[in-house]
Amino acid sequence: MNFKGQKVDNCITFLENNKFIYKGHCRFGDVGSDYGVGHYEINKNSLRLHFDLTKESYGNYHNIERKKNTSDSIYVSIKVVNKENEVIPSTNIDLGSGVVKTVGVDGVVNFKVKKSLVPKKCNVYVIGYEQYDFYLNYNADYNIVVNLNTSHGCNIIDELWSYKIIEKDDKIILKRNNKEFRPTIRSK
Repeated sequence: MNFKGQKVDNCITFLENNKFIYKGHCRFGDVGSDYGVGHYEINKNSLRLHFDLTKESYGNYHNIERKKNTSDSIYVSIKVVNKENEVIPSTNIDLGSGVVKTVGVDGVVNFKVKKSLVPKKCNVYVIGYEQYDFYLNYNADYNIVVNLNTSHGCNIIDELWSYKIIEKDDKIILKRNNKEFRPTIRSK
Protein backbone atom coordinates (compact mmCIF):
# COMPACT_ATOMS: atom_id res chain seq x y z
CA MET A 1 0.00 0.00 0.00
CA ASN A 2 1.26 3.44 -0.89
CA PHE A 3 -0.33 6.44 0.86
CA LYS A 4 2.10 9.07 -0.51
CA GLY A 5 0.25 12.19 -1.65
CA GLN A 6 -3.07 11.04 -0.16
CA LYS A 7 -5.24 12.61 2.55
CA VAL A 8 -7.31 10.83 5.15
CA ASP A 9 -10.46 12.52 6.44
CA ASN A 10 -8.89 15.92 5.69
CA CYS A 11 -6.57 15.56 8.67
CA ILE A 12 -3.66 13.27 7.74
CA THR A 13 -1.57 14.16 4.69
CA PHE A 14 1.00 11.56 3.65
CA LEU A 15 4.27 12.89 2.22
CA GLU A 16 7.43 11.43 0.68
CA ASN A 17 9.93 9.40 2.73
CA ASN A 18 7.17 7.97 4.97
CA LYS A 19 6.44 11.37 6.54
CA PHE A 20 3.02 12.82 7.38
CA ILE A 21 1.33 15.98 8.66
CA TYR A 22 -1.68 15.79 10.95
CA LYS A 23 -4.12 18.69 11.41
CA GLY A 24 -7.23 17.42 13.12
CA HIS A 25 -9.98 18.23 15.55
CA CYS A 26 -8.70 19.31 18.93
CA ARG A 27 -8.86 16.49 21.46
CA PHE A 28 -9.18 18.79 24.47
CA GLY A 29 -11.89 21.22 23.29
CA ASP A 30 -9.50 24.12 22.67
CA VAL A 31 -10.02 26.56 19.81
CA GLY A 32 -8.27 25.45 16.65
CA SER A 33 -6.96 22.02 15.83
CA ASP A 34 -4.27 19.61 16.95
CA TYR A 35 -1.09 19.57 14.90
CA GLY A 36 1.67 17.03 14.50
CA VAL A 37 4.37 15.86 12.10
CA GLY A 38 6.22 12.59 11.96
CA HIS A 39 6.93 9.29 10.25
CA TYR A 40 4.43 6.61 9.32
CA GLU A 41 4.87 2.87 8.95
CA ILE A 42 2.60 0.33 7.27
CA ASN A 43 2.75 -3.33 8.33
CA LYS A 44 0.22 -5.72 6.77
CA ASN A 45 -3.13 -4.39 8.03
CA SER A 46 -1.89 -1.66 10.36
CA LEU A 47 -0.74 1.94 10.07
CA ARG A 48 1.39 3.56 12.78
CA LEU A 49 1.89 7.31 13.07
CA HIS A 50 4.87 8.36 15.14
CA PHE A 51 4.78 12.10 15.95
CA ASP A 52 8.57 12.39 16.14
CA LEU A 53 9.09 15.55 14.04
CA THR A 54 6.69 18.00 15.73
CA LYS A 55 8.52 21.02 17.08
CA GLU A 56 7.57 22.85 20.24
CA SER A 57 5.88 26.19 19.67
CA TYR A 58 7.74 29.19 21.04
CA GLY A 59 4.63 31.36 21.20
CA ASN A 60 4.32 35.06 20.51
CA TYR A 61 7.11 37.58 21.02
CA HIS A 62 8.19 41.05 19.95
CA ASN A 63 11.39 42.95 19.19
CA ILE A 64 11.68 46.63 20.06
CA GLU A 65 13.93 49.39 18.77
CA ARG A 66 13.74 52.55 20.92
CA LYS A 67 14.66 56.08 19.90
CA LYS A 68 14.89 58.96 22.38
CA ASN A 69 12.29 61.65 21.86
CA THR A 70 12.13 65.14 23.42
CA SER A 71 8.70 66.20 22.14
CA ASP A 72 5.41 65.83 24.04
CA SER A 73 4.23 62.95 21.81
CA ILE A 74 5.75 59.64 20.75
CA TYR A 75 5.59 57.71 17.47
CA VAL A 76 5.00 53.98 17.50
CA SER A 77 5.39 51.84 14.38
CA ILE A 78 4.30 48.20 14.69
CA LYS A 79 4.83 45.50 12.07
CA VAL A 80 3.03 42.16 12.57
CA VAL A 81 4.45 38.96 11.07
CA ASN A 82 4.07 35.19 11.51
CA LYS A 83 6.82 32.70 12.33
CA GLU A 84 7.74 32.53 8.60
CA ASN A 85 8.23 36.34 8.72
CA GLU A 86 5.21 36.92 6.45
CA VAL A 87 3.09 39.99 7.20
CA ILE A 88 -0.34 39.45 8.78
CA PRO A 89 -2.66 42.13 7.37
CA SER A 90 -5.92 43.07 9.14
CA THR A 91 -4.39 42.60 12.60
CA ASN A 92 -5.97 44.88 15.22
CA ILE A 93 -3.71 46.80 17.58
CA ASP A 94 -4.82 48.70 20.68
CA LEU A 95 -2.08 50.73 22.37
CA GLY A 96 -4.20 51.26 25.44
CA SER A 97 -4.93 54.82 24.36
CA GLY A 98 -8.53 53.98 23.46
CA VAL A 99 -7.73 53.92 19.74
CA VAL A 100 -7.66 50.62 17.83
CA LYS A 101 -5.96 50.57 14.44
CA THR A 102 -5.81 47.82 11.84
CA VAL A 103 -2.58 46.76 10.13
CA GLY A 104 -2.54 47.32 6.36
CA VAL A 105 -1.40 44.99 3.58
CA ASP A 106 2.22 45.95 4.32
CA GLY A 107 1.81 44.57 7.87
CA VAL A 108 2.51 47.97 9.48
CA VAL A 109 0.47 50.39 11.56
CA ASN A 110 1.61 53.75 12.99
CA PHE A 111 0.45 55.62 16.08
CA LYS A 112 1.15 59.07 17.48
CA VAL A 113 0.27 59.32 21.19
CA LYS A 114 0.95 61.71 24.05
CA LYS A 115 3.86 60.88 26.33
CA SER A 116 2.95 59.34 29.66
CA LEU A 117 4.78 58.20 32.80
CA VAL A 118 2.41 55.24 33.13
CA PRO A 119 3.17 52.13 31.00
CA LYS A 120 0.30 51.16 28.68
CA LYS A 121 -0.80 47.69 27.67
CA CYS A 122 -0.55 46.99 23.94
CA ASN A 123 -3.02 44.38 22.67
CA VAL A 124 -2.47 42.63 19.29
CA TYR A 125 -5.18 40.34 17.92
CA VAL A 126 -6.45 38.79 14.69
CA ILE A 127 -8.51 35.70 13.86
CA GLY A 128 -6.38 32.59 13.40
CA TYR A 129 -3.54 33.72 15.67
CA GLU A 130 -3.01 33.80 19.41
CA GLN A 131 -3.72 37.16 21.05
CA TYR A 132 -0.62 38.90 22.33
CA ASP A 133 -0.24 41.60 25.00
CA PHE A 134 2.83 43.56 26.08
CA TYR A 135 3.51 46.86 27.87
CA LEU A 136 5.09 50.05 26.52
CA ASN A 137 6.52 53.03 28.36
CA TYR A 138 5.25 56.12 26.59
CA ASN A 139 8.57 57.98 26.83
CA ALA A 140 10.33 57.17 23.50
CA ASP A 141 9.61 56.45 19.83
CA TYR A 142 9.35 52.75 18.97
CA ASN A 143 9.79 50.49 15.98
CA ILE A 144 8.30 47.15 16.97
CA VAL A 145 8.05 43.82 15.18
CA VAL A 146 5.45 41.48 16.68
CA ASN A 147 5.70 37.78 15.81
CA LEU A 148 2.39 35.93 16.21
CA ASN A 149 1.94 32.19 16.50
CA THR A 150 -1.03 30.52 14.82
CA SER A 151 -3.89 29.57 17.06
CA HIS A 152 -4.31 25.83 17.35
CA GLY A 153 -5.18 23.29 19.96
CA CYS A 154 -2.18 21.22 20.92
CA ASN A 155 1.10 20.15 19.38
CA ILE A 156 1.26 16.36 19.29
CA ILE A 157 4.79 15.50 20.35
CA ASP A 158 6.36 12.04 20.63
CA GLU A 159 3.10 10.07 20.53
CA LEU A 160 2.43 6.84 18.67
CA TRP A 161 -0.99 6.24 17.10
CA SER A 162 -2.02 2.89 15.59
CA TYR A 163 -4.76 2.32 13.03
CA LYS A 164 -6.25 -0.87 11.65
CA ILE A 165 -6.43 -0.85 7.83
CA ILE A 166 -9.67 -2.30 6.48
CA GLU A 167 -10.19 -2.86 2.75
CA LYS A 168 -13.86 -2.72 1.79
CA ASP A 169 -15.43 -2.31 -1.66
CA ASP A 170 -12.16 -1.25 -3.29
CA LYS A 171 -11.73 1.42 -0.60
CA ILE A 172 -9.45 1.66 2.39
CA ILE A 173 -10.84 2.63 5.78
CA LEU A 174 -8.69 3.41 8.80
CA LYS A 175 -10.03 2.48 12.22
CA ARG A 176 -8.72 3.74 15.55
CA ASN A 177 -10.38 3.51 18.97
CA ASN A 178 -13.51 2.05 17.31
CA LYS A 179 -13.85 5.14 15.11
CA GLU A 180 -13.75 4.78 11.32
CA PHE A 181 -12.24 7.47 9.18
CA ARG A 182 -13.84 8.26 5.83
CA PRO A 183 -12.64 6.12 2.95
CA THR A 184 -10.76 8.91 1.18
CA ILE A 185 -7.89 6.66 0.11
CA ARG A 186 -8.51 4.39 -2.85
CA SER A 187 -6.67 1.09 -3.15
CA LYS A 188 -5.12 0.29 -6.52
